[in-house]
Amino acid sequence: MAVNFRRVAQWSSAISVLLLITFMAVLPGTYEKMEPMLDPEQQNVARLEAGESASVDFVGGHVYVALRVNEGGDAPAAELRLLDEENQEFSGDSPTRIHVERLVNGTSYAPVRVWCFPNGCDSNTYTLHNEGDSVLWLVDDTASDIESLTEPLVLATFGTCCLGVISGIIALIFAILM
Repeated sequence: MAVNFRRVAQWSSAISVLLLITFMAVLPGTYEKMEPMLDPEQQNVARLEAGESASVDFVGGHVYVALRVNEGGDAPAAELRLLDEENQEFSGDSPTRIHVERLVNGTSYAPVRVWCFPNGCDSNTYTLHNEGDSVLWLVDDTASDIESLTEPLVLATFGTCCLGVISGIIALIFAILM
């Protein structure tokens, strides 16, 4: 029995179009569901006013990001210190392309410092000092990612997009083969 490449290409492209249209339809609702998960005011480990400090317990394997409001367009300075119980300072890393600005309710939050403690590290208490003149938020990005991936609408959105693209590639391959 021979494979009808034309028919497979047509069905696959139709499925691809339907899935991508579905993706576009559910995308605004997904953004509304994800926005509270990205809001540092709602999802933070610590919120520090200028000059304040707080004790923070880090979980091994999680990524923690310090954020400040970006008002002028240039990235704000970190102006913070993270000390362990023995007053050893952990400088953290500069944000990379993975750590982008968050636009929530018209406010832009810029990442200023990132910490990642490896899995299996002892859960110690650290003290975060805000040495800047603006509010500093410390956010557990890993916990936010896990929370967003347990949201059914988010999973449906990513699934329809991925399956739509894969179906389109299959349609293209079968169209080339015919």
